[in-house]
Amino acid sequence: MHLIENQEFSQAQNLKAIVSLLDEEHNLRVQHLWDELEERFEVEGVFRTPVPHFSYQVAEDYDIDRVKRVLGEAVRDQPPFSISTSGLGIFTGSHPTLYVPVIRTAALSAFHERIYPALAQSATNLRPYYTPLYWAPHITLAMANIAPQTIAEILQYFSRRDFTWEIVVDNVALICDTCGKEGIALRFDFGNETYTHLSEQGVYDDG
Repeated sequence: MHLIENQEFSQAQNLKAIVSLLDEEHNLRVQHLWDELEERFEVEGVFRTPVPHFSYQVAEDYDIDRVKRVLGEAVRDQPPFSISTSGLGIFTGSHPTLYVPVIRTAALSAFHERIYPALAQSATNLRPYYTPLYWAPHITLAMANIAPQTIAEILQYFSRRDFTWEIVVDNVALICDTCGKEGIALRFDFGNETYTHLSEQGVYDDG
């Protein structure tokens, strides 16, 4: 189990994040875990419009045109790569977060280091704990409203559950609570510099 102080959470947020969305299998797996946590422990979901993911960078706002350019260039020749997870972790503090840790491989770290500096130039009030030095990639299961006793109960409940996953990463996206369809504003698939824009009315490709 991983215990890291949660210095990230703030109550006043409608933050935006640069993320990779999970593949279909693990997207469904995390959605089921969210449902299970809510039904059994009354722990609410991660976002108002939740979508399973792990984050590369978080900020209050971004220059969208620059994000499109940076991510379009980054994915153009980027092949998919695999990541692994292991166990459960907790960001401790006044607003604890329960998560599945993502192991930092060379391929994952290289992609993060490739996109982080250019995206930082387009960000407003960048959150510091996603810099390459401090970054602890993770898939959030629950956050903010968990009582200490509930955390202990959740950990005991999941103690025999297998969280060793292999996930293929083949995309990068911009998400937020109020962005487009299911919280996804833009999605770029690796090997294709055009992006998919997800609006409330539907989905369309752009370039």
